[in-house]
Amino acid sequence: WVGWPQAAFEEAVLDWFFDCIDPIVCPRLTAAAHEVAYVPSGQLVLKSGDAMRKGDLLLCSRAPGTDSERLHWAQVRVVGELKSNADKDGRDKAFIQLANYVREIFGTQPQRSWVLAYTLCGATMRVFRFDRSGAVASTPIDIHESPHVFLGALKGFATMDAEQIGFDPTIRWCSDAKQIGFDPTIRWCSDYRICRTFLVRRYAISTRGTVCWRARPFETPEDGDWVYVIKDQWRAAERDIEGDFLARIAPGTTGLPQYIWHDNIHSSSGTVVDVTGYVRGQSTSVHSASGQSTSVHSAPPQTFSPPPRLTNTSRHLYQTQHLHQNRIKTRLIMSPLGQPLLSFTSYKHLLLALRDSVLGHRHMYVTHGVVHRDVSLNNVLLHPTAPHGFLIDFDFAISRSRPSLSGARFITGTFLYMAIDVLAGLKRDAHNPIHDLESFYYVLLDICINYDASGAPR
Repeated sequence: WVGWPQAAFEEAVLDWFFDCIDPIVCPRLTAAAHEVAYVPSGQLVLKSGDAMRKGDLLLCSRAPGTDSERLHWAQVRVVGELKSNADKDGRDKAFIQLANYVREIFGTQPQRSWVLAYTLCGATMRVFRFDRSGAVASTPIDIHESPHVFLGALKGFATMDAEQIGFDPTIRWCSDAKQIGFDPTIRWCSDYRICRTFLVRRYAISTRGTVCWRARPFETPEDGDWVYVIKDQWRAAERDIEGDFLARIAPGTTGLPQYIWHDNIHSSSGTVVDVTGYVRGQSTSVHSASGQSTSVHSAPPQTFSPPPRLTNTSRHLYQTQHLHQNRIKTRLIMSPLGQPLLSFTSYKHLLLALRDSVLGHRHMYVTHGVVHRDVSLNNVLLHPTAPHGFLIDFDFAISRSRPSLSGARFITGTFLYMAIDVLAGLKRDAHNPIHDLESFYYVLLDICINYDASGAPR
């Protein structure tokens, strides 16, 4: 490349990029891509991050009315990390730094199924795709030896449509910029309008990626009440489906939410959205909005060459015998919209809410043979009317008639509230309702020790 700096420091590479590469790539972008641009984050920390972080070279959306001098993590579509030395390619520090940026993107854009990222270490480029089960890396390329692949990758990033870049195709933006409409391509579901502000979201990569929204029927007036909760998550494929358990609940059962609907999320082509088949099983060809195709050949995970000297971190990153965990994206709609347990108005209110939740727990076990297995402070909510409280989050629930372990890799429960016998290492299939009652006790104990009668921290 003409003008490539002799010393590939970040500032020099950025100057070269915007002098040489940007004029080549940007004029060739189609009209559909004019709302995105490559920008350096500069010395300013990006807004709304979970920590003080900034990427080096980002592909961002040009959102109307945004501060052009300081970017928001919600604008970032693709993130890049620049290093001066080619020897840093594939090293722990570069990978983990990139993963931290991706964590911020997943936190502010929880509707993303995956995030594309890249490193440019000297003249060596490597592309990554992060999803809810980890990351897959391409083989490295030398941008001088493979200039067309380098340009093709940059152009491909900028011309991908929303679904190709990783956004959930069942969610679309409304024009009022205050709410987003949910236009499902999945089966047996009506349209709902959801509040843009998240009820729950997670700043993490390899996780269920749970996100919850307030919702109401789409035809409801703008000033109507939010009466539903829509919950999206990437459940482990070997886990039972939460909606299958809640579908057994009769309306009006004390201590439990009202089930409305659930299903797996489907792509616009009708494919079930999962990590193995949909996210990682897709073609690596990048089709621009103009119909042109650019191929960036990704290698399977085992070809991600480890560095010559393995640190404790890289020993874990490069153990190729550890296969990724398949996750399936599911959606659940339920009612009512509860309040956090710490919003209780008196100790009596608190105890009544816990009592109702215990009754709901008992009903699920006695009537339906379901053990919850994750009773915690955040999984007991206050009912907006009556009764006083209800139990949610049956993500880790099991049927007592289940013949064997699920095969999930992790111990089940929220650590602070787990029963002593479970923490002591009993087999996971031995988790029984008594352990959950012990967890209810720890929830009460936690509140009594750490919060006053108004729910404020002591």
